[in-house]
Amino acid sequence: MNESYKLIDIVIENMKNVGKGEVSLVDGTKATNMLGIYGQNGSGKTTLIQSIEILKKLVSQTDINNYLLDMLSVEKVSSIKATFQINRERIVNYSIKLIKEYNQKQEFITNDATNYNLKIISETISTKELRKNAKEKNLIEFKMNDDGTGQLLPASVFSNSKNNQEMLNLSVIQSLENNSSVIFSRPISRMINSSNNKKMDNLKYIYSEVTAFFDNVFVYTNEMSGIINAQLAIPFLFSTSGEKHSAFGTIGLAADGPSVVPTEAVDILENIIKQINTVLPSIIPGEKLSLKNYGEQIEENGKQGSRIELVSNREDKIFPFRAESDGIKKIVSILSALIYSYNSPKAIVLIDELDSGIFEFLLGELLAVLTDGSKGQIIFTSHNLRPLEILSEKQIIFTTTNAEKRYIRPKNIKSTNNLRDIYIKEIQLGTKEEYSLYNETDSSTIQKSFRKAAKLSNKVKAAVEDAKNE
Repeated sequence: MNESYKLIDIVIENMKNVGKGEVSLVDGTKATNMLGIYGQNGSGKTTLIQSIEILKKLVSQTDINNYLLDMLSVEKVSSIKATFQINRERIVNYSIKLIKEYNQKQEFITNDATNYNLKIISETISTKELRKNAKEKNLIEFKMNDDGTGQLLPASVFSNSKNNQEMLNLSVIQSLENNSSVIFSRPISRMINSSNNKKMDNLKYIYSEVTAFFDNVFVYTNEMSGIINAQLAIPFLFSTSGEKHSAFGTIGLAADGPSVVPTEAVDILENIIKQINTVLPSIIPGEKLSLKNYGEQIEENGKQGSRIELVSNREDKIFPFRAESDGIKKIVSILSALIYSYNSPKAIVLIDELDSGIFEFLLGELLAVLTDGSKGQIIFTSHNLRPLEILSEKQIIFTTTNAEKRYIRPKNIKSTNNLRDIYIKEIQLGTKEEYSLYNETDSSTIQKSFRKAAKLSNKVKAAVEDAKNE
């Protein structure tokens, strides 16, 4: 059986501007491979993408960075639960409850994220086989005690031995210090994988599959777009296989000149570019990339590296890739991950603001191709309404103004309906449901506020003049 991973459900609570929201990717009896999320600014689209990014970072033991930590309210419990399918044979749930607390070690409290700790209250992996009358089983559950210690359940699998308790205590300490997972920490991983307890066998398998699932999750965030727009770097989401290497993840090249990278990374980059070049000219006619290697150079850490630069070759004109538009940079940045998703049922690619910088007609063409042929999953947010004319209602989620019911699917859509027209109509006229799709704005009110701001601007200008004359 071919390996496949499918995200089928995500539930979040108290994450930034979302009180509660659930998004299902199930269409009938199977998961959809394409999902677009639509809504006005500040309605929870990015929050959903970032919540999945948090889970990925927790499982991979990557620190939760500042902009993700800012999604949590201080001293308020938040939760994320992801449900996914493995090889069409079982369902796995990974859920976590967490809270952001003031860091008591800091002498002064400011808004800086270093003043906060991420505290894991509970963390659970459960599973259920895809067969009739199968029951869900908790394979591992961490609970934080009131005294700051923790416990692992079920007790029949995790004995309360001195060694196990020491390993758990160490994991809790590392979690608090690094804003990281408890059950995916190295001490707990060693405890699980080195155990001879037969009751651990199922957990060992699912534990490794959860890790593999999130390894195949690729997240393109607004932070990455900001890095490109600010000319700081060009990040690549990639998955590539070659004779020498198979690799996946994110790699960045300098945007203002050549980069010095580890020598072994050059082969990986060459494979990425070769892969991208098979598709790029069909998206941007005449465009191809190449890697210019200026030779060996010592890295800052003292190791041997290579000094390289990404260049564009368009209509026999060669110039640094950094001179390309932000839209082309974004397409190149995500293209390897999209290629992987198109060809692999294991891939899950999440892209925040897919439409940003991409020509509307090209966006529609890309989505039509990916919707028709992608074996993996692609989940994206967008403000451009063109995809509403490409995707079916089962491939669309709308955000609402109700923080406690943040995500909904379009209802009562006929095959002859234009989803774009229906969406605009519901924004303008409202719905009969307990939610609305848009917090109403009024053009005359906006005009008045601009005039009022202009008067305040004149007062500021006069105050500046008075200060100069004193």
